[in-house]
Amino acid sequence: MRDGLKKAIRTGRLSRLIEAINNPNELVADANAFQQALTVYTRTVMEEQRLEYDKTHREYFAREKGAQAASTVAGVMTCVASLPIVIIWLVG
Repeated sequence: MRDGLKKAIRTGRLSRLIEAINNPNELVADANAFQQALTVYTRTVMEEQRLEYDKTHREYFAREKGAQAASTVAGVMTCVASLPIVIIWLVG
């Protein structure tokens, strides 16, 4: 759209300027380009906000992961410890 306006300005004809502004193809292309730029900008901002959130809540996430790991280890250890008891109970 900008190139069309520059050409219309160089000619000095008002009708060409109006044609450049009212060109439906240019308006659609300009709207599509704006939507794409807006989408990229929104994704970038959301990613930055997510990274900042993760950074400020790092301790919480570490505690949560640690609790999950401890729970898993405790479950495995319980299974290993109870296996001989079950075997002795079945044999005896």
